[in-house]
Formats: sequence, structure tokens, C-alpha cells
Amino acid sequence: MVNEPISTAATSACLDLLRVPLTVSERDLLRLAVDGAVDATGSRIGYVHYVNPDQLTIELCTWSTHTRDYCTVIHDRHYPVADAGIWADTVRSGTAQLHNDYSQVPHRRGLPDGHSELIRHLGVPVLSGGAVRLVMGVGNKGTDYTPDDVVTVQAIADHAWLTTLRLREHQSVAARLSVLQDRQERTRIVTWEWDPATGRVGWDDGLPQLLGGDSAVRDSWAPLLEVLDGPSQEALGRLLAEPPLGAVELELRGRGGHGQGVTLWLDGEWVDRSQGTGKVLRGALADVSLQERFHEAAFRASHDPLTGLPNRAWLLEQLHHRVEQQRPREQFGILYIDLDRFKAINDHFGHRQGDDVLIESARRMGSVVRGGDAVARLGGDEFVMVIVGASAEADLLSLADRVIGRLAAPLPGMPGTVGASVGVAEWRPGESVDELLHRADVALYRAKRAGGGAARGGEEPPP
Repeated sequence: MVNEPISTAATSACLDLLRVPLTVSERDLLRLAVDGAVDATGSRIGYVHYVNPDQLTIELCTWSTHTRDYCTVIHDRHYPVADAGIWADTVRSGTAQLHNDYSQVPHRRGLPDGHSELIRHLGVPVLSGGAVRLVMGVGNKGTDYTPDDVVTVQAIADHAWLTTLRLREHQSVAARLSVLQDRQERTRIVTWEWDPATGRVGWDDGLPQLLGGDSAVRDSWAPLLEVLDGPSQEALGRLLAEPPLGAVELELRGRGGHGQGVTLWLDGEWVDRSQGTGKVLRGALADVSLQERFHEAAFRASHDPLTGLPNRAWLLEQLHHRVEQQRPREQFGILYIDLDRFKAINDHFGHRQGDDVLIESARRMGSVVRGGDAVARLGGDEFVMVIVGASAEADLLSLADRVIGRLAAPLPGMPGTVGASVGVAEWRPGESVDELLHRADVALYRAKRAGGGAARGGEEPPP
């Protein structure tokens, strides 16, 4: 990994990789990375390829976006290192390679038909576990490549590899969860039929496996009732005593065969008897424990554990989604909120009281938002409200004043108030999420500098 200072352009390219959603493909992720390296060095072409574990072949991955305008050559996926020209010296040596006069390098070898002309070239390897895992290269800069360019491309390549590993880990976990959910839906479910006239319940043969019991299936509700906790037993008893006229949906909780907590979902609907008149209730019983844990994990990943509000990751995903939709008629804006005296309260009364202030502040902000709006906690005492349908910045400022008023009210059981400063910005069509947040952040800075307890707009000219 590179430890030397890197350029602003390289830093920006690395940050762009951190903002990539975890649903993107590896190829698109690496194309974004090499595009960043091309832009940061002023190059015209670029590539990024994997090096296979055997270290003898290269897995061709992707060109930079604009390289495809110049290069039309096609190779097999596994390109032998032994057949590659000097651009693959990065793999052979495990070090960066720089060629500022490519045509004069004696052992350069020829370029295949369709390959773009190569004037200058800079390639770097990514090393991990004693082997080269990835190579990234750029070419045809207007002037000579410098050692600073080597640092820049190396930093972007290293960050691209780390982000790739993060992407692989996420997609591996998501794939395993998907398989588990699929298996659960196909195997952890049994069917049943209840005749209210006789009280008889017909279960399929999967009931003992579902409930963890060893006894033979009985033609009653007893096997299910035996695993349920008290409240769930009562809920099922009420349903059976007064069966609803429509469909049945009931969540039940209890203990499975190994004493583990289990969540079951019972649903059914009335159907005509196969013989005679009247109806029977027919449905399914499913173990949804894994699905519930999956949803709980997803909630924890996207929400702040203290306040229960959506977190920074959720906010950025939502903002990117809105910006990518590009719906001028569905305008939205944001309120960037910072509590004014939170640090003093936290230092004086302690972190527990500080947490109570954050929870109460989050509750008050939540009481202001309308349907479709949202409030998220960025971290510390910073929050962002997403306001949908704001027709003008004046509307956002008016709402910001309401938020400030709510947060300025006395705190329960604590002397004084916390208060807040707010920066507002209405999204402009074509504006990026970073630009929107920056304008709101600058507006918040103006509000803070003016003494706090006020709101400022993102349209105001800089002082």
C-alpha cells in the first residue's frame, strides 16, 4: 500500500470508490477506478486486469471508458504472462513500470491489430499475500509520467482492490442469505387443514421437522400449542374460539426442538369442503425465524442503534436514488441540522444524559416531518432531513424554523436547552449528491457563524 501523500484528484477517485453501492458489478467498479486513474493523471487510455492465482495468466477485466473508443482488440480471457509485452512487467517484477517513450523500448514487442497506439505507459501492481492480484495501467499522457503519477495510480489501484474485496464479501453474504431464504421457503413450511365442526387438524408429514418434535403428527393443534409461549397460545386460542370470516394471518413465537427461539407464521383461508356442505380453514405454517433475523440485520445495517433513525449509509443511498431518478417535477431539499450546545451538555452531564438528549432531539425532529419526508442521523449531533415536494427554498427555511423551535424547547429533567442551527438546500436538477450536501453544509456553517439558533439557505452568496 502507498503511504506517500497523494494528489487531490487521487483522493477524490478513492472516495468515489467508497461511495459505490454494494450492488454494482466488479467490472463496473474497476472501470470506475481506472477512469479515476486516467483522469487523475491526464491520460487518454487505461486498463485494469486480474492476475490469476497461478501468477502465469492474466484475467482480462476492463478498459477505461474512453479507451474503448481507440482500442478494439479482443483476447481470450486468460492471457499468458509469457506472451505479454512490457506492459506486463508489472506482474513479472511486482513493481511499477514507467515508459515515457514506448516506441524506443527494445523489448516492447508489437501491438496486436486493433490496439490503440501506445506512446507513454505507466503500470502498477497490487500485491497481497505475496502475490500480484491486480494490475492497473494508464497511457498516452500528453507529457512524461512522473513519480507522483506512480503514487497516484498505485493509491487508486490499492483502494480499488480493497473495495473489490469488500464487494465480494458483501455479495457472498447476500448470496448465502438468499440461498438460505430460498431453502427456508421451500422446506421450512407445512400445510394444514382445520375443520371447525369436528376440531380435527390435518397436518402434512413435515410438522415434526418444522417444530423439532419426535412424536408422530397428531390430528389437533396440540403439537403447535406445545412449542408456543403464553401470549401466542392465547392468540391462537382466541382465533380458534372465534374464527374470522376472512383470511387468517397470525405471527406466533415459542421455543423449537433445541430450545431456540422460533417465530412462526400461520396463514389460511376458507375453502369449500371436498364432501358435503360448509367450509374448512386451509393454510400453511412457516418458520420465519431466519427471515426475521435477516430483516433485523438489514435494519441494524441501515439504522442508528441509539436513536433508531436511518443512518448515513441509508441517507446517501436514498439521495443517490432520488438524484438518479432525475424527476424535475418531484423536487426535494435537505435540512442539515447541528445541535448548538450538545457538547457542553454532554461534557457537563455525562454521556448517558447526552444520549438522552440525542434520543429526545430525534423524536422532536421526527414529529415535524410529513409523510414521504425522512430524518437521518449522520453521526454525533448532526442530522439531515430529506423534504420531498419543496417548491422553493423559502419552504425549507420555514420548516427549518419549526425544527429549531421544537429543539429549543426545555429538555425533560434537565436545565437549559440544546437548540440547533440549520443549513438548507433545495436540489437543483443535474446536481450531484455531494454538491447538494456541500451547499447545505456551507449554509449550516453560516448559521453557526451567525451565533446559532437560526437557519440559512444554500442559495445565499458567499460572504
